[in-house]
Amino acid sequence: AGVIFTSRQAVTGLVAALGRSAGDAGLAGWSQLPVFAVGRATARVARMAGFAAPQVGHGGGAGLVPLIRDHMPVNALPLLWPAARDRGFDMVAALAPDRAIDDVTVYAMEQTPRLADAALDALAYGKILAVKLMSARSATLFCAQLAENGMDHCRPEIIIIAGSETIAAAAGDGWRQTYIAKRPTKGWRWKRTIFRRTRLAKNPGQTARAVPASSVRTSRRLAAIHQTAGHRAAGHRAAGC
Repeated sequence: AGVIFTSRQAVTGLVAALGRSAGDAGLAGWSQLPVFAVGRATARVARMAGFAAPQVGHGGGAGLVPLIRDHMPVNALPLLWPAARDRGFDMVAALAPDRAIDDVTVYAMEQTPRLADAALDALAYGKILAVKLMSARSATLFCAQLAENGMDHCRPEIIIIAGSETIAAAAGDGWRQTYIAKRPTKGWRWKRTIFRRTRLAKNPGQTARAVPASSVRTSRRLAAIHQTAGHRAAGHRAAGC
C-alpha cells in the first residue's frame, strides 16, 4: 500500500537490496506506491531514487504516524518499512492494530571501534563547541565513547544539536546546552550560525557508520513481500474492496 522511509540510509539500503533504482521497469510497482518520509533530506533522496513524491513528516518516525493515519485507510494493504537493524522507534507498534507494516532490515549502523584521534584531541583541548546527533543510538554511542575515554568532564563545554526530543533524551543531561530541531531543514539555520561564529575542529569523528544488510536475504524477503502484496491486492479487487 505504501513505503515508509525514516532515514536516507533506508532509501539507499532498499535500492541496494532491490539491485537497481526504483524507476527501472522491473521495479515499477515499488516506485508507484505512496511514500512517507522523515524530513526533506530523506524525501529528496527518495525522489532521486525514483520513488513517488513523498508525504513529509518531521521529528523522527513518530512524526509520520499522523500523516500515515490521515492518508492510508484502516485495514489497507500493508506498508513496507525498510529500516535499520537497531531502531529507536517502533513503527509497527505505533500503527497497530489497524495499519499493517512489513518491516525489512536493509542496513545497520555499526559502531566504530573508537573515536578518531583527532576527535579525542579536539575534545581534550576544548575545540569542540557542538555535536550534531541524528539518532538515539548515535547519542547513546557518543556518550558511551566519552565515558570510555575519560571525557565525561567535557559535557559542560559541549552544545548538543539533536534531531528530535527522543535523541535529546538519549543524550542525557549535563551538556552546556541542548537544542532540538522539530523541523531540521528549517531549524538547522541556527546551527549554521553557531558554526560560522565559532572555530570547530574539522571532521570530529563518527560513532557509527551505515553498512548494508545481507543483500541476498533482504532481496528474498522483499520479493516475498512484493508477491504477497500482489496476491492481497488481487483478493481485495475480487472482493470489491
